[in-house]
Amino acid sequence: MNSDLIFYKSTSTTIALTLEDGYSFELFKPSLFHKKKHHASSLIYWFWFVLTRGSYFIFYIKDSSNSIVHYSHVLTRFYKFSFLSSKDYQIGPCWTAKKHRGKGLYPFAINKIMQELQHPQSSFWMFTSKSNIASQKGIEKSSFNKIGFGYKSKISGSYILAETN
Repeated sequence: MNSDLIFYKSTSTTIALTLEDGYSFELFKPSLFHKKKHHASSLIYWFWFVLTRGSYFIFYIKDSSNSIVHYSHVLTRFYKFSFLSSKDYQIGPCWTAKKHRGKGLYPFAINKIMQELQHPQSSFWMFTSKSNIASQKGIEKSSFNKIGFGYKSKISGSYILAETN
């Protein structure tokens, strides 16, 4: 079993991060006919919409020209994330445009998502590959704790938390 993913968890501790001038953000709630605002294949969004019964979000950050420069997906529990409780959220996948990296957009997005969706019994989960050092730094800057290691099942496509700290 190849544990090539690092799993992180945060309960409710968020830190106050600010967004540089010229950026705006939005927590987008998809609907049956409008599942995303960025350019990507619609197939995965139909899949997520059906499996989560529409209970996913996308956090967008736009620059001054109204172009999307960051997005973070926020998913609830379904078979791919069986380790989540019914009140937990999985943040990711996330993306930041190359020329906007290093400006704190990723940690800002993670913290804003937690502020907007926090419930008393909810936790937030993230994972990244062991080789993605930049992502690890952003996650850890956002008050997440390393929980353990795991992998993505080649058979079912679900994420498995195999080893805990």
